[in-house]
Amino acid sequence: MKKFKFKLETVQNLRKKKVEEEIRKLSIVVGQVNKLSNEIQENNSAINKTIENFENIVGEDINYLRIVDNYVKLLNVKNEQLKIEIQEQNENLNNAIQKVIEARKEEKIIEILREKKYKEYYDRILRYERSEEDEANLREVVEDKRGLRHETVETTQPKIPRVPKFYKKKHVPANEYEKVMEYYESLKKLYGGK
Repeated sequence: MKKFKFKLETVQNLRKKKVEEEIRKLSIVVGQVNKLSNEIQENNSAINKTIENFENIVGEDINYLRIVDNYVKLLNVKNEQLKIEIQEQNENLNNAIQKVIEARKEEKIIEILREKKYKEYYDRILRYERSEEDEANLREVVEDKRGLRHETVETTQPKIPRVPKFYKKKHVPANEYEKVMEYYESLKKLYGGK
């Protein structure tokens, strides 16, 4: 019989690549959000440091105090802008997450189809093997009956008819490990191993 060939193999590969691409895009957006969050933390630590230094220099030059005040206001304004950017990036992040989820669903659908087709293929092979076994058994029975009739005419002693062999139903392995073990056992029997 032919080897199993999934007709939608290229579609499955394309969907896997799409999932990988969406995950890559998601990681870019997450990286941008993290970068903005880190900038806010750096600005906050700079503000805290400046305020601590300012408290130590109380009573110094009034111009220096204005510069420090303007610097702190500037950092607070930057933080507000960064928070707005993070909100915008969170929308992009949610969109990217949804795209990854959709891509994974599409990939899973193809994977389920592949499994279903493989099961059908495997069942077809089993039916084919059973039909071959049945034909072999039937041929053996017919040959035995023909041989028996021919022998009873020629000799006076009736021979005990040979009982046809009926093959046992093959055990279908449940997983790859059982397949390998059955193959190992058959090789062991074939070559007389211990």
